[in-house]
Amino acid sequence: MLKHFTHILSFFIFMSLSVMSQSCSDNKNEPEIISKRTVLVYAIATNSLNGYDDEDIDEMKKAIVSIGDSDCRLLVYRVSYNNAVPKLFEIYNNNGKAATRVLKEYDATTKQSVTTRRMNTVIRDAISLAPAKDYGLVLWSHSLGWALTKSSASDKRLRNFGEDYGATMPIDSLAYAIPDNTFSFIWADA
Repeated sequence: MLKHFTHILSFFIFMSLSVMSQSCSDNKNEPEIISKRTVLVYAIATNSLNGYDDEDIDEMKKAIVSIGDSDCRLLVYRVSYNNAVPKLFEIYNNNGKAATRVLKEYDATTKQSVTTRRMNTVIRDAISLAPAKDYGLVLWSHSLGWALTKSSASDKRLRNFGEDYGATMPIDSLAYAIPDNTFSFIWADA
């Protein structure tokens, strides 16, 4: 199942990013470059998915290399047992090789990645650090809601996204964390 996901993710990144480029500049006098699209992957693996995040990031790197240059960007917010300090980083094509650069580190207090404040902050940071004409969001972690039974369907506590050291984010909080009219698509890989 994981292999199937990675192929789908590679295809998705390939289609979404068609061709990747670096749009950062250290020169303060140069105008800020607005990319065609920025995709943010919000990945929480402080749960039984720990380690699978490494595999999926490797797949994203392969996809970026296979795409070549473009005016799109791929950002990943990631926290896992192996990478306990949450980071927002970019995966990009550097002369035919996948490279990453950390854009921001966040407070490593556990269970923060499933709070409205953290998710909203990460989204706003992604928009600020990788401005684009269009944005996409991939929610990567565990979730619950699809497996509800008829008797449990009305229990809102059972509809959630993410699992950060056992804590989850209710769907209502998730909706509140995502700014209106920001993303042209939201893909749940959960």
